[in-house]
Amino acid sequence: MRILLLVLALAGVVVSILALRVHYDTGTEPCSINEKWDCGVVNHSPYSTIGPIPVAAIGIAGYLALAGLSLARRRGWLLIASLPASASRSI
Repeated sequence: MRILLLVLALAGVVVSILALRVHYDTGTEPCSINEKWDCGVVNHSPYSTIGPIPVAAIGIAGYLALAGLSLARRRGWLLIASLPASASRSI
């Protein structure tokens, strides 16, 4: 289970890095299919930051923390650290 959690956390890091790259990119986005389907619109909107910090950067830090807690076998802390993310998904 620890390895699965580590792999999923590292996959989250990769996706967050890609989103952060799109956030700072000014060219055509790789996911720009047409005017209605464009991930760059979201990544360049005011909702893509919390204050001056991009949400993708917060995601990178969070996924790295989850990976570290998984490696350290801190199941209690891992549960506590993952609860805010699961609570925000239900809103």
